[in-house]
Amino acid sequence: MALAPLDTEQLRELSHRYASAVDTCDFERLATVFAPEATLITGLGETRGRDNIMAAMHKLERFDRTFHMLGQLQFASTGADTASGELYCIAHHYTASEAGTDDMVMHIIYNDTYVHVDNEWCIDLRRLDVVHQHTTTHTVPPPTTTHSAPPPTPPTPAAGA
Repeated sequence: MALAPLDTEQLRELSHRYASAVDTCDFERLATVFAPEATLITGLGETRGRDNIMAAMHKLERFDRTFHMLGQLQFASTGADTASGELYCIAHHYTASEAGTDDMVMHIIYNDTYVHVDNEWCIDLRRLDVVHQHTTTHTVPPPTTTHSAPPPTPPTPAAGA
């Protein structure tokens, strides 16, 4: 069943909010993308409930920086207040090493179900399938920003521009 264009756009925005919150380790914002009783399934097992998912997501802090690029976002209605989605992601996980910067790259497919909670779409179930993973080492310094750095402020246009 097709979703209304507004629902599709809201689910797309939810997906991007997830990736941005993960990359900045903004766990308060990240919590808002999950339903209270959500489930996260990864190769490490199953985690139930928003608070437990957030505790698991804090493990990302071991990386100096992450970078999640989403693509091929597809959504479908599964009921009046439910939907499903399949999202592809290439996720970089950077860590400083003696040789430079290690970059663990994961090719991920997120298989999601969504539910309306207080008139907002939330992830109710996220199955994270790692299709491929590899690590490379770059002989460049690690990123100069960390997870906790806020997004950059756009420059103010010059007068008369």
